[in-house]
Formats: sequence, structure tokens, C-alpha cells
Amino acid sequence: MKFRIATFTATALFALFTAIGANAQSSNTQNTVEYNKDGGYNAKTSSETKTPEGTNKLTEDEVKVKVDAEGFVKKTETVTQTTDPKGLGNKSENKSEVTEQEKANGGFSKTVKSKSTDSSGTTTIVDESENTVVDENGNVTATSSAKKTVDPKGLLNKKTVVDIKKKKKIVNGVVVEEEVQKK
Repeated sequence: MKFRIATFTATALFALFTAIGANAQSSNTQNTVEYNKDGGYNAKTSSETKTPEGTNKLTEDEVKVKVDAEGFVKKTETVTQTTDPKGLGNKSENKSEVTEQEKANGGFSKTVKSKSTDSSGTTTIVDESENTVVDENGNVTATSSAKKTVDPKGLLNKKTVVDIKKKKKIVNGVVVEEEVQKK
């Protein structure tokens, strides 16, 4: 009798731990960094996760930093996120790229590009840019633009939602010119 109770208990515990293990989330992360001779570097992180429900999530983050001969830094970061739930036709993907570059006298430029596709197939694209130039007298000219385009699944239904361009000129700390264009 004691042997049967012990066997039953061991079998029940084995079944319980097997069921818990089957519902566990698994993940894997990898990192790499390579240094360049110019003082910059390339770094990449990749992370993959699988949920107990069968959803696969993949995130990749890549950073590239370059330093030119004058010491100005250019940094580009690209992030891609993919979510693929169990089943057909319901995958979504988001990708963004941010580039920043230093310029003389404290100026800089920055661009942001992102593209996302949801599980229903609608693609949204956002492009933003900013450019600031500082001349030798300290006068600043800043320009920026933003554009958002939405493209639902199907043909000939792409639509630009926002398209704005701005320009601002600052001389001796005073705004002397400002212009905004909306399309």
C-alpha cells in the first residue's frame, strides 16, 4: 500500500512539473560590441522570447557610432520589433531609425524614421528631420519637417496625414524669421 501511494505521489508530481514546464516562457538574448579605430563602436542586441501561448517576440537593437577627423560624432540607432502570435496572418512589425550628427559651432542634425505594420496590415510611416546650423557669429537657423503617411491594406488608399515644414532664424537671441508650411 505504501508503495502505491509513493508511486501515485511521484507520478502526480511528475505530471505537475511537466505541465508547469510546458507553460514556461523561454527567452534568449545576445549582445555584441565592436570598437572602431576612430573612437566609435558598433553594438547589437538581439532578444527573442516565446510565450506559453505560442507568441514569438523578436527585438533587435543596433547602434553605430562614428567619429570623423574633426571629432564630430554621428550616431545611428535602428530598432526592429516583431510580434508573431500563434496563427496565420497576424504578424506585426515596428522599425525605427534615429540618426544624430554633431556639426560645427554646436549645430546638429537629427532624423527619425519609423515604419510599423499592425496585425490587420495597415502600415504607418513617420519621417521627421531637424537641422540646426550655427554660424561663426552665433546666429542659429533651425529647420524641421514632419510627415506621417498611413497605408491601410489594399490598393490605392495611401494617405498623408501630416506634412509640416518649419524654419526659424535667430540672430542675437531674437527670432527674426519664422515660417511654417502645412500641406
